[in-house]
Amino acid sequence: MQFARNKRKKQDLQSAHYELPLQFYGQPPLENISLSEFEGFAVDRLKLLKAVERFGLSAVKNSDDYKKKLTAEMKILDFPYRADADEKTDLDGASEPERRRKDHISHFVLRLAYCQTEDLRRWFIQQEVDLFRHRFNDLDPKRKLEFLRKNSLQYDTISDTEKNELHQKLINSCYNISGVTVKSQDIYKFDKAYTYSIRHMFGKEGKRADYTPYSCMKVILSNAPSQGDHHGCPFRHSDPEMLKQKLQFYKVSPSGINQILELVKGMHYQLACQKYFELTHSVEDTAFSLSHPNQYFIESQKILGGGREIKREMDSPQRSQANSAAGGSTAAREATANAPQHLAEMTEDLDSFFQDA
Repeated sequence: MQFARNKRKKQDLQSAHYELPLQFYGQPPLENISLSEFEGFAVDRLKLLKAVERFGLSAVKNSDDYKKKLTAEMKILDFPYRADADEKTDLDGASEPERRRKDHISHFVLRLAYCQTEDLRRWFIQQEVDLFRHRFNDLDPKRKLEFLRKNSLQYDTISDTEKNELHQKLINSCYNISGVTVKSQDIYKFDKAYTYSIRHMFGKEGKRADYTPYSCMKVILSNAPSQGDHHGCPFRHSDPEMLKQKLQFYKVSPSGINQILELVKGMHYQLACQKYFELTHSVEDTAFSLSHPNQYFIESQKILGGGREIKREMDSPQRSQANSAAGGSTAAREATANAPQHLAEMTEDLDSFFQDA
């Protein structure tokens, strides 16, 4: 009888602690667990994260096939797999609070194991983010709001009409940056803290020098982006598996993906970019050689716009660079040498095609 009361008390505490099917893992578990449970939870969590990675490579993320496979794996490994699950015990003997407890503890066990190197940390974070996204998207609207409220994330809900009106206003508002017309929602990605730097780079502050956007070769040979950066060439600086996943997401055919990855393997990054352009624009052979991110944008707009020329401040990025080099002025050379590292972020380049939302 005493054992039964203790068991019920433990279940009640679990139900109160794991009230929601999802959490931010803000607080580590404080209870004592056995060594066998510690090891078992870690092994199962690793299996789950490996499955997240595997399904992300074999299927498009958030597709029905991806969701079905991941949900089935979570069920097999006894992790929370149904957002609407109650506290009743399933036929296999695992209750929902027990699954949530396992989810909580196993996350921190594996976080401890995968904090030793930068590569391990990146892999762990990426898989955990994908897993969290899958589970959050599986919540119904009521539970999503409850989760946000419990975590002090307060957002005002707007109607579809208001949403459409705001969307229309954003599309109608455009800016011109480094020879490329960019819609205002792209501008809003930058925090107000970058205002001066942006104005300086486009000749509106300081010495008022108009810096030339980097060419493909300059981007490829420049410092590789680190965690949190968004510059660089996706074919040069992306992990091959991550690049493959992104190409699958953008509906590139398997044969096309193989061609691109072979070019990347041979360090022919610009040719890989050219092949991506041909595949995504349904052209067999381009009559030009891509050598600048702005050129990619311009040629893409020509095809998508039915051959119409687009408005831009310079005739072509290459001509601008050639004129700058021919001038040979000290000011121009100094301006190029002193351009901030994150200048590549300011241009519309291929990296924008490989950002996660």
